[in-house]
Amino acid sequence: MESHTNSLSVKDNKYCILLCDDEADLLELYSESLELDGFYVETAYNGQEALEIFKKGDIDIIITDDNMPIMNGRRLLMAVKESGLPMPYFYFSTGNPQAEDELTSNGVTKILVKPYEIDDLSEEIRHLLKMAA
Repeated sequence: MESHTNSLSVKDNKYCILLCDDEADLLELYSESLELDGFYVETAYNGQEALEIFKKGDIDIIITDDNMPIMNGRRLLMAVKESGLPMPYFYFSTGNPQAEDELTSNGVTKILVKPYEIDDLSEEIRHLLKMAA
């Protein structure tokens, strides 16, 4: 099993979530909702942007879409694994639930099948972080 970070990031003493999706409206909606729930949120519109943010550090959780331009979610997952940095908890959003075995064997914490409720995701994240503490 991959080792995961489980310490609070330095971002205002909140867990830091990197949210990656090429759909601007969804990105804004989910980002605002997670911030209201007490998380610090960084956003990216593609996997390449997300990877650059991740490499700067302090990312506890990555939530990414699969189908995006420039670098998709699967390539992002592999790049994060190959970076040599601690593997954050990784949530993967896809319309293909059949990919679950492949993705979880590569370090994905949870598969989110679109559409998903942001309130359910926030609750799931809180439960995960509580268990990891």
